[in-house]
Amino acid sequence: MPSEILKTWRHPRFRFEQAVLVHVLRVGGAFLVCLLIAAIFPNPHSIWMLISVLAVMGSIQFTGSIGEKVRQRALGTLVGGLGGVLAVLVDRYISPWGCAALELVIAVTAAYLSIGRFGYAALVSGITMVMVANSGDLYIALWRMLNVCLGVGVAQVFATLIPSRASEHWFFLLGDNLRDLSLLYRGVAQGQGLNRQTQEAILLRGQKLRTLASSACRETNVDGLLLESVLHGQRSVLALLEVMADEGNDGHPECWPASDELSARIQAVFLQTLARFDLAQDSSVVDAGATRAGRWLEHNLLRQLTRLDAELQELLPSLVDFRG
Repeated sequence: MPSEILKTWRHPRFRFEQAVLVHVLRVGGAFLVCLLIAAIFPNPHSIWMLISVLAVMGSIQFTGSIGEKVRQRALGTLVGGLGGVLAVLVDRYISPWGCAALELVIAVTAAYLSIGRFGYAALVSGITMVMVANSGDLYIALWRMLNVCLGVGVAQVFATLIPSRASEHWFFLLGDNLRDLSLLYRGVAQGQGLNRQTQEAILLRGQKLRTLASSACRETNVDGLLLESVLHGQRSVLALLEVMADEGNDGHPECWPASDELSARIQAVFLQTLARFDLAQDSSVVDAGATRAGRWLEHNLLRQLTRLDAELQELLPSLVDFRG
């Protein structure tokens, strides 16, 4: 039984479906460990461990993003702490005005760098420098740096032990969209029109997919253009289904001859594509006599689906081993 539970827990699909639970357990576990460290090895500034855990994990769901923030917070704390120590030494042995000038230079530099890739590190370094420099106590600086590094280290350990990856979420959201696209096609081909609720669900997932794309690329080193091409492909399929539904509803039967061969080929590609996601679909072929779509639209749909399936064949192995 424990082995089955562990296998279920380790499966990416479970982590995708229970994303909130995974996030809560991860943050709670890291916070608890930091509380225990503070209780067993008390120091006057252990609160920075707890603050660091919440700062790098509290609102961030994905392991890759947590790792990036951990690195930036640790770097910012170390650089800012050293800058603050230097400012304290300048204040003590040279001049208070020199200390103020150094603080100004570091603050302006942090502000300049905060508009960029390492913006969080720059911001943390500026804040840390101000706190250390104006405390006038090197003891505070050293304890703060130590506790921040401990806190982000614990956060990184829990993010790795209980992973939640953007690439996995991207994978499963895309699979759900393709499953719903196949359902939309069956409805359109049978003359039932477009299911608006399913259409809205596809559009909503599409927005999430676009948001997750950059994080998924960082996690897997996949070319972002390939992800964008896949997203474009699913949008094209949805657009064609919308046109097919609208044209079918206009009622021009002479323009929409039955096309059982095309319908079967389209459904075969859908089945092949969904199999890549371990998603099942009704394999029965749509009744050609009920088909409302025109041949030219179906040809375009088949072309888009075939290209999309080829792109997925290249992309998916890099995203997630979902059968693990």
